[in-house]
Amino acid sequence: MTASRRGLPLSLRAGLVLLSAVVLLSLVGPLVVRWAPGDCDSDAVIAGPSARHFLGTDEDGRDTLSRVLAGGRVALVVGLATAALSVGLGLILGGLAGWMGGWVDAIVSRVCDVLMAFPGILLALLVLFVTADPGLPTVVLSLSLTAWAGHARLVRALVRGVRDRDFVRAGRCVGASEPRLLVRYVLPEVVGPVLVQATFAVAGAVLGEASLSFLGLGPQGVVSWGGLLEQGAVLFLKTPALVLSAGGALLCLLAAVNLTGDGLRDLLDPRLAGQTVRNVNARSVWG
Repeated sequence: MTASRRGLPLSLRAGLVLLSAVVLLSLVGPLVVRWAPGDCDSDAVIAGPSARHFLGTDEDGRDTLSRVLAGGRVALVVGLATAALSVGLGLILGGLAGWMGGWVDAIVSRVCDVLMAFPGILLALLVLFVTADPGLPTVVLSLSLTAWAGHARLVRALVRGVRDRDFVRAGRCVGASEPRLLVRYVLPEVVGPVLVQATFAVAGAVLGEASLSFLGLGPQGVVSWGGLLEQGAVLFLKTPALVLSAGGALLCLLAAVNLTGDGLRDLLDPRLAGQTVRNVNARSVWG
């Protein structure tokens, strides 16, 4: 049964609705709320939820709702930028390794093996310590340094499975150029699973940025959900709304992205796409 007859998978519809709500609130919310993220209300310090501050305030009297909404912008920027950079690198390097083979394949394979054997959070911390500049670009770069290797493994496996198939050989026989073969025959076979994995890359980047911010090494000068969680952990007994709101927003975004990825997997290839991503992530295909 075709996807058009079955309709969109339930997980995809739920994910898109939830994701749209999170994106809309993050982009439009800070423009319509009464308080700016940095505004201090001296008459409501560590206050609970009220008509004046719907989610309460922190120890400086700053409105929790406005800060949670502002943190959503940072999460979206980091998630999308990290996913775009890591997927782009993985697509290029993994595609070259799978298509050309030989020494190119060997070099990319060994680099990916080393990166995937090294804990990503430790490498991100190392980059942030060396650069001593934990801004948004540095955080995105530190999270992308190891993330691209998993995408490269997936792309390499997919390209190797396509390059020797009959329709590719037929294209070579009629004189099709290498770029045309890649664009016309290989890319359509790769784009589905890569798109599915890209959605999970967004979720991983958002969680990674929140972890770094919770440790105090996230982007400085901006409000982030990880920073709010770290701040709220200290004030939990006095104002649990700070932790619950920031953690709930993070949970909603991660759930929305993962539901969207699951739905895309079922929509694009209900038989193979999900299995391909799981197998490539579970074991090495570089042998």
